[in-house]
Order: sequence, then structure tokens, then C-alpha cells
Amino acid sequence: MGDEAKREGNNSPRLEGTLALIKPDAYPRRIEIEEVIMKEGFLLVDKKRLKFTKELAEEFYEEHKNKPFFKDLIQFMTSGDCMAMCLGRENGIEHWRSLIGPTKVSEAKKSAPKSMRSIFGDPSNDMKNAVHGSDSPAAAGREIDLIFPNIIADSEGINFSESINKSVAHVSEEQRRYLARYVVPTLQQGLVVMYRYKEN
Repeated sequence: MGDEAKREGNNSPRLEGTLALIKPDAYPRRIEIEEVIMKEGFLLVDKKRLKFTKELAEEFYEEHKNKPFFKDLIQFMTSGDCMAMCLGRENGIEHWRSLIGPTKVSEAKKSAPKSMRSIFGDPSNDMKNAVHGSDSPAAAGREIDLIFPNIIADSEGINFSESINKSVAHVSEEQRRYLARYVVPTLQQGLVVMYRYKEN
């Protein structure tokens, strides 16, 4: 009974939102990076080119405020253009973090040579690690709210599929399979557009 309920609950994927940043060092290679993102099955909810101000960078990286590298980090992040993206995917946060690899480029080269940070990062400077990814639903919610204030995000992050799952909770198994195969993918695309903007 428990397994059956679990299977029924997993018929449609949970589209979890995460924030991705292409940092100034990798910005010239943004098209290559975006191609990888699309091939990995991420839904691009929104994206924008931006240059961090000192104030925005300090707020974005406030968890590192008392660390010795904070000043250099802020200087680096304000040194050029970035590409910010709100991405959606089943297990989006975990999958993106796995795809980008360890924080330090030198470590990524050794332990995850196919990761984005290994491929696009600067092996002579661990700070220039090409990309950023939210490390938790709470971080994703906070970061997306900072960069994309019109997208609905909170301390639980973003879950584009929750409304879909609730709406199909009381249908038969045959109907559920039909919905999961033919209807839900279209609804998910529509929800992405709808959830971009908070109600006025």
C-alpha cells in the first residue's frame, strides 16, 4: 500500500527551482554553458544579463561576510558581466550542484573532471570557478528573490509541480497515467510562465 501510494505520488516530476550564475570569468563562454544546461533537461524559467553592484554582491554573498576572501570575492563578482538564470528541473538544486562540481577549480579538476567548474573554471585561481548554484531550497528562494524579484520564491524555494500534483490527486490510475504522459508536461510549461510573476 505504501509503495503504491509512493508510486502514485511520483507520476509527475517535481520541478524544483534553483538559481544559476555564469560568473564574469566564464561569461564569454556563456553560450557553451547554456547548451549544457539545456542538454541536462533544465527548464529555463528566466534569465538576464547583469553586472553586480558592490551592494548586491555583498547581500548575495552575505554568508561569507566574515571570511578572509570576502573582499576579493566581491571585487571579482563586480568585475564584469554575469548571466543569471532561474532554472527548473526535477531535483533541480541537487542536479545543478552535481553538474557544476566542487567549489574549488583545483579540486574539480581532480575529482570531477567533466564538471562545469573543471571545464570552464580557471585552474590557476580557485575563486574564478565559472558558475554558481544554490545549495539548498532556502538559498534558492533567497537568491532568486534577490536577482529575479518578480518570480515567486520563499524559504522553501520554488516547486512548480506542487499545484499539478494536488490537482490530479483524486483520479484513477488509468487517468493518472494519461495525465502524466500527455497533460502534465504542457501544464508544467504553462506554470513556469505563470509563476514568473507575483500577483499584483
